Amino acid sequence: MAKHDNITAELPHDVYADVEAAVSAGEFGSLGEAVSRVMTEWATVRRIEAEAFTARARAMITESRSDPRPPVDAEDVFDRLEAKYTAMIEAEGRRE
Repeated sequence: MAKHDNITAELPHDVYADVEAAVSAGEFGSLGEAVSRVMTEWATVRRIEAEAFTARARAMITESRSDPRPPVDAEDVFDRLEAKYTAMIEAEGRRE
């Protein structure tokens, strides 16, 4: 059996009432069981989302590495962006 650690948590009154109602309805054996199950599900969803994010990032890297176009120099990109946004700011200043 897995080891458990105890915590003390403060819940908003409405959340506590919902959890207590779920226990009273027999959905859980105790308040502790309800909170434990919810937290375990939250941790599982969080882990799944992190794994999905990692998979998407890896797919994007793989796609990028297999792109046949030549690489673009980052310095050139930043120079173009800086020139573009400087021109936009100057144009805004002339309109005022």
